[in-house]
Amino acid sequence: HGIRSIQIRDAETAGAEAQRAQPCGEIRQLPVRELGRHRALHRELLRGSPAQRDAEPFEILAEARDRGAAAANLVRGMDELARQNDLLASDRQALVVGGWSDPGGDLFPRPIGWNVVPHAGNLVEAGYTDEEWKLVNETRKILEAPEVEVEPTCVRVPVMVGHAVVASMTFDVPIGIEEAIQLLKESPGIEVWTDRAPTPLDSAGKDVVLVGRIRESLGHSGGINLWAVGDNLRKGAALNAVQIAELLG
Repeated sequence: HGIRSIQIRDAETAGAEAQRAQPCGEIRQLPVRELGRHRALHRELLRGSPAQRDAEPFEILAEARDRGAAAANLVRGMDELARQNDLLASDRQALVVGGWSDPGGDLFPRPIGWNVVPHAGNLVEAGYTDEEWKLVNETRKILEAPEVEVEPTCVRVPVMVGHAVVASMTFDVPIGIEEAIQLLKESPGIEVWTDRAPTPLDSAGKDVVLVGRIRESLGHSGGINLWAVGDNLRKGAALNAVQIAELLG
């Protein structure tokens, strides 16, 4: 089934804004392991086994560096969240009826305490942020489908850890709910939840992506809506690099 269009609502942890402000050495050019075995093998043929083996220690070091930088910046983001929560909670009535005072700070574009901010990254082209454009460009690159239509909105949510995505997808050939669930269950790196909705707390400490709320779309026949969440401190670009190195042996 060729993907025709994807509407994505991406929710990120509050610490991600701080993490993004610091260079973390992500290896963004390597493909996702679960989708890119053939691309990884092609890269191996071009580079040769010795070069790939030589690269493995650097990829593992990048993973360790990413994890350390991500953890440090998570603390920065959560400290700012705690500060804003305390200031705003000093007048709880204002949070209910209005009249609250802006807690200030330069880490987030709008107050993050007791709030959800529909703005992640910097505004760039056509009113979208650079993080939303990454969703467009990286989705097309990973799927090797430059023509796929992507409608992104990134939202900052004050949780300790986890990136979550609401995706509404349409395909060249209609797909039923049973087929969609079966395909997802057979996909490596994905854990399908059908009895309850996965949350960021459920994803903490896991390398797999949790997928739930899988249902047929109402506006497009043969389309699928789903919710996916993963631990962004683990399932990141550097971890993908290490997993690809392991895949190539």
